Amino acid sequence: AGLDNNVALWDMIGYKNIRKFIGHTSSVYCVLFNEARGQVLSGSRDTTIRVWSIYGSFIRTLLGHSQGVLQLEIDEQTGLLYSASQD
Repeated sequence: AGLDNNVALWDMIGYKNIRKFIGHTSSVYCVLFNEARGQVLSGSRDTTIRVWSIYGSFIRTLLGHSQGVLQLEIDEQTGLLYSASQD
């Protein structure tokens, strides 16, 4: 996550950037890997949550906050996503 509005996926053996998830219009505050669904979720200062395939394709934007999204958590038993924001 970062101030460049993107999320990066890194190979931790070779320390190389594998891919970037591009689409937020402001700083990314948090990232969550949903292993069960093969997804990466990101929360941003732009008030959105973006959902990506681990292969890099954009899936959808989740709306509902009026200020930056600071934290994401998934309940694996129910499949519910919880998000925390400044609002």
